[in-house]
Amino acid sequence: MDTLTLVLVATLVTLVIAVPLGIWASRSKTVSAVVRPVLDFMQTMPAMVYLIPGVIFFGVGVVPGIIATIIFALPRASG
Repeated sequence: MDTLTLVLVATLVTLVIAVPLGIWASRSKTVSAVVRPVLDFMQTMPAMVYLIPGVIFFGVGVVPGIIATIIFALPRASG
């Protein structure tokens, strides 16, 4: 049940961030030019790369997992 809760929270937060970002990037060439390379770079990184800083800053637990899941899903949801 903990894993399902983690995934649902991360998905909700990702959608709240990614949908407006994707709409904004589609309407503004400047935003698209800034956001697209960042999202492309984020897609090439494995999920464990996002988890390491989360564990360093927040310790082992739920928060690093949520942060890694959000960062991992953000490029796919916004672009």
